[in-house]
Amino acid sequence: MNVTGMPMPFELRYVMENADELSEVDKIFNNYSTHGWFITVGSNKDQSGAMYELTRGQCIKNKMQDNYVGVTNLAVSEKGRYEYSPINMHGERNITREDKLKELYQNISNENLVDKAYQMVSSTTYYELPHDTSWGCSINNDITVKSCIMDNTNQKIYFAYGEMLAGCNQFLEYDLATQDVSVYKEKQTIPDEDYLKNRLVFKKWYRENCSEKKKLEKEDYLQMIEKVNQLELQPAYKYNLLSRCYINLENKEKANEYASKYIAEMPTFGSAYMTQFTISRLSKDYEKAIQSIQEMLEKAHNTPSDYFWAKRQMILMYDKLQAQSPKEEYVNKIKVLNEELKELCKPFFLRNG
Repeated sequence: MNVTGMPMPFELRYVMENADELSEVDKIFNNYSTHGWFITVGSNKDQSGAMYELTRGQCIKNKMQDNYVGVTNLAVSEKGRYEYSPINMHGERNITREDKLKELYQNISNENLVDKAYQMVSSTTYYELPHDTSWGCSINNDITVKSCIMDNTNQKIYFAYGEMLAGCNQFLEYDLATQDVSVYKEKQTIPDEDYLKNRLVFKKWYRENCSEKKKLEKEDYLQMIEKVNQLELQPAYKYNLLSRCYINLENKEKANEYASKYIAEMPTFGSAYMTQFTISRLSKDYEKAIQSIQEMLEKAHNTPSDYFWAKRQMILMYDKLQAQSPKEEYVNKIKVLNEELKELCKPFFLRNG
């Protein structure tokens, strides 16, 4: 039976109550669409699963490959991934989690699949680092309020809740057959938890003292510097905050000092180079601004969105240099970057035919 026009939560309930096999799910989702839901379904009977993209008036089914199908906020299918997703969706918060999912899937043994899933959903790592500056780019991140593993082979559910980083909290095991609940994993330590706590203290202070103001004044930035120096914050996060404050205080020397420290602390983190770029751009040192972008492209983990931002900013910087002192070299650089930018964007535009 095909059900159309039903709100998504009811449609999911209908699937759970009326489908035992993926072929039955196919029929239910046939011609069903939403604004952009991705639904992952596992079948005990089929011993398999699939991820359904329900968007743009159609349903796209992605079958498991080598017992794996993973999704963050990006579609899995080529059509959904590019034609339906703007390039800014392919940015740090989505791509880094997707890369980490694939890495952990490949590197962790299949001997215990539930434990493997647990290691994946509880991960806070950012590439080679234990976390990023905001604990926001990992699988288990600052907006993860619940985490769940559904073992349809053994009819068990494992779950955890929390205000953030829920995957680090105590995991409970629920047995559907006996309805027993037990502890599966005790709460684990959040990497650099003291830094995180102080970051939350700073965010609260900022919300109470600055967030309602349309424009921050010199005194606000001086108070912010004082508050930042009082707290034991993660060094990279602290240096970024201080650099941004000194940018707004128009103290180029101090802004550069902390921007350089930020890069030294996290040389593979693109945001560090963006801070340094901002200082040079505001100082109208456009050649140095371009240099910062080039260093980011050479040394940092970059996403398609980062490449788009970088090439676009380089075009703008060369245009500024051309206005200052016209040279054919700048014009040629702009032409080359413009072609690279168009090529980069091609997959993300809707194509005819």
